Amino acid sequence: GLFHAPVGVAVGRDRTIFVSEFSGRRVQALTAAGEPVAVFEPPGRSRLMGLAAGEAADGSVAVWVCDYDADMLHELALET
Repeated sequence: GLFHAPVGVAVGRDRTIFVSEFSGRRVQALTAAGEPVAVFEPPGRSRLMGLAAGEAADGSVAVWVCDYDADMLHELALET
């Protein structure tokens, strides 16, 4: 739950909240009540920007995050 320069937020269909941090260089997944579920860190500790969330057919929750330093997207999946 503590953030370092949050820059993006997305909410999955299952109400998982994803917050990307520019200075923290990670994405945090939280329950709808704000409890931490997981922390994702991209390879090389790149700075992360905006988020887009969705749910895959297999039931996993996927989030796409922009990587400012590597000029690419990362797909992060949270198994539900």
